[in-house]
Amino acid sequence: MILALDLGRHVGWCAGHSVGGMEPFDAPDYGQLAYGFSRWLSDLIVDIKPRVLVIELPPSGLKGHASIVLNGLFWSANQTAFAHEIGRRSIDPLSLKRWAVGKTAASKDDMTRAARTLGYEPINHDHGDACCLHAWASVATAEEAAA
Repeated sequence: MILALDLGRHVGWCAGHSVGGMEPFDAPDYGQLAYGFSRWLSDLIVDIKPRVLVIELPPSGLKGHASIVLNGLFWSANQTAFAHEIGRRSIDPLSLKRWAVGKTAASKDDMTRAARTLGYEPINHDHGDACCLHAWASVATAEEAAA
């Protein structure tokens, strides 16, 4: 099973066409945010038992609060997956948009529509991005297995 995460203060997650959603992390400081995210992800990994965690890389050029949060969550997700001995993969946002929509300037609505076209039922744009990540990883994994 593949677990895909779209990182942010509202983490989109997807583990299948009908398994996923959005988890908010609105803690007032970085320590609480990191702890809450790591604990949530660890519990989710124990519950659904994925074999690989797929994460969208933080966009390059971020600064300030967004950079701290996204890079911190990326680091934490990798550490949590490592601790649970599951594989990890990542893709940069522009490559994912190009794969899902056909253009790097895809909007949140474009990505949500793409997720629906791929057979998912996203509840919002965070979940939609995670659905596109899940679909990309499913195709990439199948192609690698066939090679």
